[in-house]
Amino acid sequence: MQNGPEQPGEEAPLYVRWNPDRSPYAIELRLDLVAKISGELARAEKLGVEVGGVLIGSFPNAYTPTLRIEDAEIVPRAAEEGAIYVLDPGQHDRFANIRSRAKARERDAVGFFRSHLRPGIMRPSLADRSLLSAEFRDSLYAVLLIEGREPHMAGFFLATASGQLPGEPSVRNFRFDEGEFRALPEVQPGATAPLSQEAPPRVKVRSKARVYATVATLLAIAVVACLLMWTFSNEGSLPPLLQLSSPLRLAVTDRDHLLRISWNHAARELNGAAGATVVIVDGTSRREVEIGLDELRLGAIEYERSTAQVQVTMIINTPGSSSPNETVDWAQR
Repeated sequence: MQNGPEQPGEEAPLYVRWNPDRSPYAIELRLDLVAKISGELARAEKLGVEVGGVLIGSFPNAYTPTLRIEDAEIVPRAAEEGAIYVLDPGQHDRFANIRSRAKARERDAVGFFRSHLRPGIMRPSLADRSLLSAEFRDSLYAVLLIEGREPHMAGFFLATASGQLPGEPSVRNFRFDEGEFRALPEVQPGATAPLSQEAPPRVKVRSKARVYATVATLLAIAVVACLLMWTFSNEGSLPPLLQLSSPLRLAVTDRDHLLRISWNHAARELNGAAGATVVIVDGTSRREVEIGLDELRLGAIEYERSTAQVQVTMIINTPGSSSPNETVDWAQR
């Protein structure tokens, strides 16, 4: 989908998008318009009357032909005129005036909406059809009908290019609720649904910055995944470009004749190691201890000393390259 028009320094608005079946046109409804219409619904419900008006918008130049609804203007009626929303000839003139004002703002009337409190199925009435055929004639437009009571289910009826209004909703009925719309998954600009299958509504990406942030997040996830795959396939090693300078830090500490020989198990020198050899010189005796990968990752072994002076050397077994080593001398204080 395409982003909405942006003003300098402002984020593009969010739009809820439907791809109706049996129509080449998509419908987009500006998300912050939902709260405005919902407020009018609440006020009308308290009075026990229907409310209606004109949908203002445009037909943006997009990959998929689109009818975009960006605003709504109420055509008011007095409560004494009855609960059912039917415009008299004088009120038809208000409809035309709204259309003229929209053109002055480089917008157009793209449809009609009203609430539905009358009995029966929610469909455009004969009076609705008469009004719309007179106002829109042979042009494309949308009708939004919304139940006047909770849970405010709604439906779109999208006319054909010749002005013919369908008898059934163009998309599946949906709840007209801003919170539910904001919970919808976002889609990238330009994404379209197959015309042979009606798609559920989606929310458009807010702005280019939002798109870039999403791409950056996906790249970060991909890098982490590659690191994990590399680690598992190389038994703990990291790619050389991502290795930090982490020394072996061989150390010896005494605990009542029991020496603890420790090292940094995440040291750079251990990447790709097949094991290690710890050479312990205790006074005049010399002992070699072979360390496997499991012990190497633990980072410590223990040795019971015999004298007050011990020298420890760790030699890393790295196949195909030189074997790094480090030596530590320990003496009893």
